[in-house]
Amino acid sequence: MNQWEALWEYQQANLALAKLNDNLKSTPTYKKYLRLKTACKKYQEMLNALVAQLNAKLDDANMVSSRFSELQRQYELEKSELDIMEQDEMTTSAEAAESKRSIEKLLTSIKSIAQELRSMLNWCSSTQQRINDTAAQLEAATRDREATKQLCEDERKQAVPEAERIKADILAKRAEVPDELLKKYMALAASKSNPVARLDGNTCGGCHMSLSSIVVRQVSSGNNYVECENCRRILIP
Repeated sequence: MNQWEALWEYQQANLALAKLNDNLKSTPTYKKYLRLKTACKKYQEMLNALVAQLNAKLDDANMVSSRFSELQRQYELEKSELDIMEQDEMTTSAEAAESKRSIEKLLTSIKSIAQELRSMLNWCSSTQQRINDTAAQLEAATRDREATKQLCEDERKQAVPEAERIKADILAKRAEVPDELLKKYMALAASKSNPVARLDGNTCGGCHMSLSSIVVRQVSSGNNYVECENCRRILIP
């Protein structure tokens, strides 16, 4: 086998291994695993956001609750003062009326804040239920993801014998390629998965672009290292 055919066989073995790996990443099981992985990430992000929103709302509710307690305290205090005023003969009707107006304002504020607090607590209850539902979805998706991941590992294990056979073939083919030619191949392989192309009439078998007659003759002779004028692939007869 000449150096060009050895190089071609080496490339074909590498492509076979790449194809095997690509096939493992395109099975229905692997695609399901990727979907579940994405779903778990989405549920986790949703859960984090809901928990953050709930904690912020609870903080707000605590402040409203403190304000509600303070207004109730003020109401009880002013109601007590009004009771004393009504029993005091020195209290004028204007003073009593002013005290009653103040108490009514407090009651109005208390009712408003109570409504706001109920609304906030209802929101918290609803959000907690969403958190529970999302956590359950995340747990189910995580279980399914891990089970599917194990199936992917089983598929990969089943492919090990074929992968090892191809790897051994790669090593054997590589040993038949001259070192200098192999170095040039490896340099091109860093940017191209198939850096070697056969001459196809007067065109490059890699990029399918026409070649000059001089290049065609050089490749056909099999004596020279020639790269495609267009894609820079190594051309072989």
